[in-house]
Amino acid sequence: MTTPVPTSRSDQAATLPTTPQGTVTQPSHHQPDNRTKRRNATTAVNSGEAEQRSPMRTISNLDLLVNRDWLNQMHCRTMQLLAMAGRCTPAVDLLMYRALEPTHDIHHHCHARQEDRWSYPCHYVNEEDLGLLGLAVDSTPKVDLADAAAFLRAAIDADRPVSFYAPRGHFDFWVDRMRRDGTRPDEYFLLHSFMCCGITADAREVLIVDTTSAGNLHPFVVAFDVFTSAYPADPDRWFLICQSLRQFRATPDVGAIETRYIDWLDGFRDGFEVYDVIADSFAGERDRFPEWYRRPSLNSLVLLAGSRDFFRRFLAHTTHDAGIVSAFAANADLLVTLLDETTRLQNGMSATSADELRGMLAAMKSRERQALRALQTDLRRLTAGRRSGRLLRPSGDRNGDTR
Repeated sequence: MTTPVPTSRSDQAATLPTTPQGTVTQPSHHQPDNRTKRRNATTAVNSGEAEQRSPMRTISNLDLLVNRDWLNQMHCRTMQLLAMAGRCTPAVDLLMYRALEPTHDIHHHCHARQEDRWSYPCHYVNEEDLGLLGLAVDSTPKVDLADAAAFLRAAIDADRPVSFYAPRGHFDFWVDRMRRDGTRPDEYFLLHSFMCCGITADAREVLIVDTTSAGNLHPFVVAFDVFTSAYPADPDRWFLICQSLRQFRATPDVGAIETRYIDWLDGFRDGFEVYDVIADSFAGERDRFPEWYRRPSLNSLVLLAGSRDFFRRFLAHTTHDAGIVSAFAANADLLVTLLDETTRLQNGMSATSADELRGMLAAMKSRERQALRALQTDLRRLTAGRRSGRLLRPSGDRNGDTR
């Protein structure tokens, strides 16, 4: 899957509000900013407007569309595909069988290349693994403006959310977010993946489901005029790489996922030296990187904490020793603590000293090494003369969280 651009931030999981009839509870938003001459990108609810509103047709089960990337580590499109997958199947956690990201890859991306975390090419939520869950990615490289309304309506009629890339600076709710988050003005018009979950009968409004500054997945009603007014000046950057998920099988191929997990873990090697790099670099990053989302240590720690959180969700569906599963869960929690402490220290708000934080990082490196050795030893125990199905036990509800 092509994920070419980074996005602004979005954080932890939440579900979408719906009425019992399944129509969307629309939030109110800011009015147009006349100083920047932007068109209003969202439609207010309960604002007393006199005109008759055309009914919004939405996908079913909006409440099952959940942001599982609660630490905001993923590229926007990857997060959306994961949310779509969770709406389709309760076995979505099985996608995380190799979520234990190699720390040398994280070091290379965040420190050597100084890229932000949203452009990191994570090793999970890919088309092959989605296929093992019975899900296919349908992709259209480009949709012209003249065909956009019909294209979006066809996806909604098929009961499938559809994502497309567009410049985020044309959407008022994104501009508001970027201002609050301290995004650099020269980054306002980067591409972002927008997930459409509804369209009105007259095609004058669409329902975009996106993350808020607080990290919740939330419905935003966007006037189609936003598209028609912005598209002509920049047509090559609108409605790009449109993707949706199609379920072709109701149950996951557990045996194939188990085989892939065994092969991956058996060959996984990591010295976890990234913790040494973070210890050497975090103290001076605030001066070198004024924008918090550009700091290598914070990006590394978010990727570490997020990937470990995803991996522990997978482990909860295995027959691995309970103590080992608990150790990985504890490591994921401790990494969130490390992330919080590093953020506070860089902002001068932490009671933890730099030396104490370095000690915590060294301890985390040791814990990761021990947990990996124990897991690989336990894998050899479980696979000695194994039969298919002994290792995985998929279960749980779609909105469940094993944290």
